[in-house]
Amino acid sequence: MGMPQGTPADTLAGEAAAPEAGAVTADGLEVCRLAMEHLGTPYRYGGSTVKGFDCSGFARFIYKKVGVELPRSSVEQARYAHHVPKDELRVGDLLCFNNGRGRISHVGIYIGHGDFIHSTSTGGRVQIDSLDEPWWTKSLETIRRVLPD
Repeated sequence: MGMPQGTPADTLAGEAAAPEAGAVTADGLEVCRLAMEHLGTPYRYGGSTVKGFDCSGFARFIYKKVGVELPRSSVEQARYAHHVPKDELRVGDLLCFNNGRGRISHVGIYIGHGDFIHSTSTGGRVQIDSLDEPWWTKSLETIRRVLPD
């Protein structure tokens, strides 16, 4: 699957510093592997355990397993680390989506080939979706590199 054209605007202020190189031992493939283990886990508003995740709880849970302490909310996660343009997207990057009114409301983890994994209330579970789907294409606000280069 191809990536949609265009680079999302980096509109958020107050970005937190990225983790120092060497602070994390796992790479994007490890993040992807860990995330895939939870496919089908139920969506639960405010959830951050294997009993049920919301989107930011899922991202925080997965990155924590590789030594990255993300903030809890999707808004805070969208300010974490540094923005990367879409043409530099890598497996393990954090995708942050807006709600159509300019506010970050959702996050997911890029797993390659134009796909990402996330916990969604619409699907009711952790699932894989394509960035080529129109809703996700237009809603992608920023990409965050939370793993060291």
